[in-house]
Amino acid sequence: MTTTTLVAPIRENTAGVHARPGLGRLVAVELRKMVDTRAGFWLLAASALLAIAVVGLTLAFGHATDLMFGVFFERTVGTLSVLLPVVGILAITSEWSQRTAVTTFALVPRRERVIAAKLLAGLLIALASVAVCLATSLAATALVAAIGHGNGTFDVAASGLASAVLFTAMWMVAGAALGLLVMRSAPAIVLSFLIPGGIAGIAAGIPGAERPLRWIDLGTVSGELNAGHPAVSGTEWAYIASGVAIWVLVPLAIGFVRLRRGEVTSS
Repeated sequence: MTTTTLVAPIRENTAGVHARPGLGRLVAVELRKMVDTRAGFWLLAASALLAIAVVGLTLAFGHATDLMFGVFFERTVGTLSVLLPVVGILAITSEWSQRTAVTTFALVPRRERVIAAKLLAGLLIALASVAVCLATSLAATALVAAIGHGNGTFDVAASGLASAVLFTAMWMVAGAALGLLVMRSAPAIVLSFLIPGGIAGIAAGIPGAERPLRWIDLGTVSGELNAGHPAVSGTEWAYIASGVAIWVLVPLAIGFVRLRRGEVTSS
């Protein structure tokens, strides 16, 4: 009986020495995989259309005092943050849902490099999402200024843009962490909606529970990072750090351990 050994693809550098694919190439591959599938493509397309829809509804039904850049930007970024965890989940779990895990990790045996590339690709998608929100918000503000209805104020601040980038990146990585922990698309997506809803329900249903739950309620405290909110206090940063540790760092760590020690299958 003979066996076939799978060898990771190699390339020659300028010195003629064989080398593994660089991280940049892996990130490019993961970006392409995120848009190659119908689910990934339509989810990203729906995100862009949703940002446009939010701006359109604000223009049509918003109060005159709401027709300004800060409001447009806050609402579009906040709306897209609902879908970004799903994008992060699919980026990780697609290897199992598309039955490509064995091939991927055979071609790139160092599994942590594949996951790192997926995370970086997800962060680039998050940055692109902020760019879409920025473009639609600027266009809407210019339209308001042109027709002379509402404020039409271009209150663009570097701190607000930086907070929006951090906000979207955090939710993208949170989804990826959950996907790495569960390694299945459907249950991970369900949990991504069930956990925040459950925490919010407990906070609303039990008197006095809202304050201690802020240490684990990443959904509520991260809203302070979104555009239009005042400067985040030290206490709020502590809440955010606690939520990130519980819902991002811990699932990532456990997921990495499972991936490194577990048997990779395509089923």
